[in-house]
Amino acid sequence: MALAFGMSLGIDFFGRFELKLNGDVLAFIRTIHFNQALMMWMLSFLLFAGALTVNLAEFCHHRSRIIAQ
Repeated sequence: MALAFGMSLGIDFFGRFELKLNGDVLAFIRTIHFNQALMMWMLSFLLFAGALTVNLAEFCHHRSRIIAQ
């Protein structure tokens, strides 16, 4: 989340001051494969963050219903 926020601030900075990205930065951005970045990196962090919000006490309370399905 902090990385995404930092990247957003950087892009906003370049946009506000109309600074031109040099060719190396643009070439690097173009080499990023969105599907791979999403499925291999971002999704794992999102699943981990979601797992942190699981209430184990509530899970144990509904254990019989979960096992029955």
